[in-house]
Amino acid sequence: MPHWIDVYPHNLHASVILKNNQIKLWKVGNRKLSEKYAIDELMKQRPEYSYSEFTWSVKNCEEHNMVFDLHAPEWFRQWEIHEEFQGFDPYKRDSLAEGGQSTESA
Repeated sequence: MPHWIDVYPHNLHASVILKNNQIKLWKVGNRKLSEKYAIDELMKQRPEYSYSEFTWSVKNCEEHNMVFDLHAPEWFRQWEIHEEFQGFDPYKRDSLAEGGQSTESA
């Protein structure tokens, strides 16, 4: 039996747990964060938390890769990253917006 990633079409899900409308935890793959975490209970007990998800249906390897390389990072850009976030960023941060130095020469 082939692995799910080798069977087309298939769905890819981007999901995010937000704290104060900023990214606290994110995931892209064949399963959603809501399948692992009790999202409704979290939001009920801690109103500063919220949850969002988006699904793409892909028909081939190229579309699959585009979700990870382009579509999901762009979708995550609608939120800032929370100061307590740990791990790999869901998108490339603008170094100037984060207080970094520009590497461009004048």
